[in-house]
This record gives sequence, C-alpha cells and structure tokens, in this order.
Amino acid sequence: STVLGMFAAPIAVSSNTLLHEVIADEMRGRVFSSLEIIMHIAFLVFMVLTSLAAERVSKEWVLVIIGLVFCAIGALKLRDD
Repeated sequence: STVLGMFAAPIAVSSNTLLHEVIADEMRGRVFSSLEIIMHIAFLVFMVLTSLAAERVSKEWVLVIIGLVFCAIGALKLRDD
C-alpha cells in the first residue's frame, strides 16, 4: 500500500493541478463535485463486487487473482516500452 501510494499520490496531485488550471473559475465547484461523485460511486460499486466475490471465492484465490491481474498489467506495460 505504501509503494502504491508513493506512485499514485503524484499522479492524483498532478491531475488535480491540471484540472485547476484548465477549468474556468465558475465551473470548478460543479466539476469537482461531479468528480467526487464518480469516484465515490466507483468505490461503492467495487466494494459490492468484492463482497460478492468474497462470498464465493476463498481469500487465497482473491489474492492470487489480484496478483495475476497486476502481473499482467506490468507485463503489458513492460512490452509497451
């Protein structure tokens, strides 16, 4: 989590800074409210999906599947470079 946070935090800060620079002042409240709504809905949806998966799959398999997904993403990114 720490390593992920170290890499995700600069991306989140940079994207918010970019949004502040691009969006007109009168639209900032609407845009950031919409962005927060979308992020919270996505978080809730994945919490529901995870809870449904946890009822049907053992914890070990959840960790293995997530590990495989991250390995696949890493392999795809290495191939792109």
